[in-house]
Amino acid sequence: MKIRIFDRASGYTGYSRNISGLAMALADLGVDVKVIQQKTDEYFPDKLKPLMEYNQQKAFQDIDKDTVVMGRTFAGIEGLRSFNPKMICTILVLEGDRIPEDWVARANMCDQVWASSTYNKEMLIKNGVACDIAVIHHGFDQEIYYSKWDKHE
Repeated sequence: MKIRIFDRASGYTGYSRNISGLAMALADLGVDVKVIQQKTDEYFPDKLKPLMEYNQQKAFQDIDKDTVVMGRTFAGIEGLRSFNPKMICTILVLEGDRIPEDWVARANMCDQVWASSTYNKEMLIKNGVACDIAVIHHGFDQEIYYSKWDKHE
């Protein structure tokens, strides 16, 4: 499988950490994954460096009928359709019960939305997202979360 994530994986926000964690986990599973974003001096894990692509034109040329294209809130989703990807999906992780109407409209232009929980899936449906919604739970790795000084047995 080939996945191209047009999103931001650098920085310390929860969302950028979700994107970087997802990309690294997919790579660990053998998926051909790249994260496409502008070059920045912001932090991102060393393990993510080989998965980064800074040339958006090159990334566009790499999209084919076997590529899953992902992003958060595709402003140019219509343009991505012209590359005939296998699927266009987005990831929506929200704790509230309402999402902006323009996010709903963009989500409905996608083939699939990845929600982080069954609650998120129910919230998306309640707000009018009508495309396929898959629940992809967040992973947890104790080796990353707990440092060697506060290891819990």
